[in-house]
Amino acid sequence: MAANGHGKMITQSRYLEAPRRLRAFVRAYETSLVVLAAMVGAIGGLVVSAMGAAVEVLHVVLFNLDAGDRLSSQLKIEPLRALLVPSLGGLLLGVAFLQKKQLEPAAAAFRQSVTMNPELARGHRALGETLLYQDKPDDAIAELRGLLRRLLVYAQSPRLTTASSVEVLGFDALLESLQRGRL
Repeated sequence: MAANGHGKMITQSRYLEAPRRLRAFVRAYETSLVVLAAMVGAIGGLVVSAMGAAVEVLHVVLFNLDAGDRLSSQLKIEPLRALLVPSLGGLLLGVAFLQKKQLEPAAAAFRQSVTMNPELARGHRALGETLLYQDKPDDAIAELRGLLRRLLVYAQSPRLTTASSVEVLGFDALLESLQRGRL
């Protein structure tokens, strides 16, 4: 603790501390501790209720359910939604970890995302870039090579228009550079 020039003490702790009078009041009366515990419990209950409501709204929006229906009670879920929602959620989780500079959890989230949906190109790219940030160039190159091979196969698909094939085929030079060991 240090004085701030006005005779008040300032803590150097990174944790939020209750004011001295409140701490003294809670310590002096047992009932105040019970009231404080009830308040903490009520706040926790409200947070859990809000989380439950948010999950229900997300299930309605993301899985096209009727309000009040449970995802676990569904006999059938649209295959595209069943595939994309969890894998894109993993991708978003990985991005959130990257923003917080937590590379190991980010890589794990990206890995899980591409395991669930191997065709998720952005997930493979994000995993490769995260591995580079982690100073794992061999793993990153292997991941990016796999991505480029998938893109080349995708680009040669007869279902694609010429414009989209050209966009994807732009990765051909990058794959050649990887194979020659330039990247």
